[in-house]
Amino acid sequence: MDIVVNDTAIDFHLEGERTAGEVVTGLRHWMGEQGYVITTISVDGHPFTSEMDVRDISRIGKMDVRAENLLEIRFERFATIHEYFSLLRSCIFEKNTDAMSEVMAAYSYVRESLPDIFMEGSSGPVCVALDSLMEESGILTGGMPDREAEERLIEHIDGMIETVAERMSELSDPREALRRAIGEMKALLPTLQEVSLLLQTGQDRKAMEHILRFTELSQRLVRLYPNLRQQGIFDTEAVEIDGMSFRDFYSGFDAVLEEMNDAFLHNDSVLIGDLLEYEIAPKLEVLNSLLDAV
Repeated sequence: MDIVVNDTAIDFHLEGERTAGEVVTGLRHWMGEQGYVITTISVDGHPFTSEMDVRDISRIGKMDVRAENLLEIRFERFATIHEYFSLLRSCIFEKNTDAMSEVMAAYSYVRESLPDIFMEGSSGPVCVALDSLMEESGILTGGMPDREAEERLIEHIDGMIETVAERMSELSDPREALRRAIGEMKALLPTLQEVSLLLQTGQDRKAMEHILRFTELSQRLVRLYPNLRQQGIFDTEAVEIDGMSFRDFYSGFDAVLEEMNDAFLHNDSVLIGDLLEYEIAPKLEVLNSLLDAV
């Protein structure tokens, strides 16, 4: 049996697979590890169906597979969202009711994709704020917002466009995105050491701003690792930190962050200070040193 992926014959090593269904399962797993998703499969010129699952591979001459790069698919989705909200912003700003009707025809589809784009649930802060501002503006019912509602909505849309553009840059040039994230994390470290003192002196809001910024940067790094690995820049599976796998290191790091969040909720400034000084700061220094070499 010959296996062809995107018009290129591949040497796929069978590991005991005897039927077409078993081969397809193996191919999906293997392609996924390479950063691809299978879109269509044909067997001897016929579309693959569930009835073919049990067909013995000795009865198959050629399996033709079409696959797409997951990073490219995701980049295209981000680009679509970026273009959509840029158009929506222009319609609002220019009060173009004709164009607005066309843009809003696709709104429900776009809205459904936002939780995945912003890595939050449908009730996440970005989506909830958008829903509220869109309803307030009257756009959902064919109207146009007044000046104050327009300013609030455009400000939120601008933030969304900026976030999507950042995610696109993380996909197109993850090495540069990593360099910027490390630089920002290093600049933030000294301010994190002030958090305990800020809490003790009643400056909770400023302390929370530092923690939220740190959380955002940590999430950005987590988003970058799969992109770096899929593009062959940095293989997290082959890295050890202080005798631990990269995954185990981050699991321990996440546990510390959860402990710090709990301490913040209980206003335990002493524990927060200890965690920042003896747990988080040392781990960040080790991580930064490792990532500097990427």
